[in-house]
Amino acid sequence: KKPLEENSLTLSYSRVTMFQTCPKQYFYKYILEKPTTPTKYMLLGTVLHQTIEETLKKEINEKYFVTKEEIQKTFDEIWKNNEEINQAENEYFEDDSVVSPYQELYESGIRAVVSFWERANQKR
Repeated sequence: KKPLEENSLTLSYSRVTMFQTCPKQYFYKYILEKPTTPTKYMLLGTVLHQTIEETLKKEINEKYFVTKEEIQKTFDEIWKNNEEINQAENEYFEDDSVVSPYQELYESGIRAVVSFWERANQKR
C-alpha cells in the first residue's frame, strides 16, 4: 500500500497483545490498515471514555464536581448521539417483539459511570 518508513514501527501494549494473540489481525489492522467494524463492547468503551473525558473537562474548566445525575445524563447523551450504536439499534427496533442487546450494554454503561463517580467522590 505505502512504503515502510525507517523507524516507523510504533509499539504499544495493545499492538503487542494483538500481535501475540492473532498476527493476521495485526497485519490487517496495522500493516494493511483495513478498517475494523467495532464490536458492541468497543462502542461501549468509546462512550465510557468520552463520558469520563467530558466529565473531567467540565470539572476542570468550570471548577465544580459533577453530580451522579449529571454523569449519567452525559453518558446517556453520548450514547444516544453515537451513530454506530443508533444504526445497530435501529435493526432491532424494526420488530417490537425483539429486545435490543444494546439495552443491557447501556445499563452496564450506566452502572460503570456511577461506579466511577462513586470512587472518584470517595477521594474528595
